[in-house]
Amino acid sequence: MLIEPDVQAMLHNKNLNLRNKFYLITLLRKRSCNIVDGSPPLVDRECLNPVSQALFEISAGKVRIAEKGTEPVAEVLAADDAQAAALAAALGGQGFEGL
Repeated sequence: MLIEPDVQAMLHNKNLNLRNKFYLITLLRKRSCNIVDGSPPLVDRECLNPVSQALFEISAGKVRIAEKGTEPVAEVLAADDAQAAALAAALGGQGFEGL
């Protein structure tokens, strides 16, 4: 079975800086959720599946996880992350006692 792009080659590519398959899966999930939420594609590729689109974007080096202590990276929050941040801001210092 031919899979494009080759995930094993991506994991061994030092330029992509993918530490392991779990790191890749986390990155793939976050980016595919962003695509589903309406984020524009970063690679010109006709894919019906958002997971496939995200995989091509990762293999092209267009997407990576922002790490603390590195240069700033434009980060797009998923809708559930934005809702959680809004809820935390609304609660302030109360925590979950008021729920």
